[in-house]
Amino acid sequence: MTNRDTDRGIQLLRVAACLCVFFCHFGQRMSLSRLSTDLYAFSQLGRYGVELFFVISGYLACISLSSKQSVGVFYKKRAIRILPLYYFCIGYFFLMETFLFHSIPEDPLHLGWLRYIFCLNGIVPSEGYFWSNIGITWTIPIFLIFYIAAPFLCKIAKTSARAALLLSASLGLVLFVKASFHGWFSALLYMPCFLIGILVYHAKRENHAFLICMALLLFVFVAKFGDWGDLVSSIASNMSLVCASAVFGAMLLLSDRFIVTRKRVIKILDFLDEHSYTIYLVHGITFCGILDKVSAQVFGNTLVTAIFRLTVSIFVTGILTLLIHKYIEKPIQKRLSKALLR
Repeated sequence: MTNRDTDRGIQLLRVAACLCVFFCHFGQRMSLSRLSTDLYAFSQLGRYGVELFFVISGYLACISLSSKQSVGVFYKKRAIRILPLYYFCIGYFFLMETFLFHSIPEDPLHLGWLRYIFCLNGIVPSEGYFWSNIGITWTIPIFLIFYIAAPFLCKIAKTSARAALLLSASLGLVLFVKASFHGWFSALLYMPCFLIGILVYHAKRENHAFLICMALLLFVFVAKFGDWGDLVSSIASNMSLVCASAVFGAMLLLSDRFIVTRKRVIKILDFLDEHSYTIYLVHGITFCGILDKVSAQVFGNTLVTAIFRLTVSIFVTGILTLLIHKYIEKPIQKRLSKALLR
């Protein structure tokens, strides 16, 4: 397979992850559980799109760090890619909540907006939604922590065997963090997802794709159907996301088999992939900053109104994505690139 074919597979997975997260949040906010429990349950499978993003990020971080670029350049590129749009979204919510809605709750730890300015949510816990996940941004600090750690993780995991050992150690770390830190350093709970991406990179590089693919699927089978008693029940949520990440790792190992040849499909895929990060953050403005402010009683809970609200949310997210990507995100990224990547 060519590198371009491999890129197509990654594009498909990344776009799928973005759309899954979108429909997950649609299901949560549009009262689908009142309309149909089965439809709601199906929409909530989309929450695993986050783990797919983490796996892809680990894989692509290894590719970037294996090139001739320095660690400093790697950090700068990741910051230029992630932070401008993130701070735009945080700025939007700061202005709206401060001057329009006046609905800012007290932060028990008195950090307030410093949580978002310094991306502390993957380290410092908060029980309330406002100070933990405003605008559905809780994953951004976790991505940043992963990328900061990536050069060190990739240096340790130089082979698929070392990556597998590091992954096993991270599963033990999940137990320790959940038992000892009570919400602090929550980013570490998702570290196995990122490490699966690193494992996939080495498996492909060493031509061990089939072996590692089978090992990941075997892990899922044993974890889901084995009798582990209290051990699994104590980390049930994390075991589910690790199993989902293992499945995604297997899919990523097979991504070079995903071949797209139709030009129209390629154009659509390129467009969605280019805007995937924008959609990922901007849909938080659509749901949390706009639709959440409209009472569900205004629309009711019927299939027709659900379809109507889905259409509205897609339209609003699409328009905001195009405008913000073209006139805010890309111009800022270009200026930062010229200033920092000379």
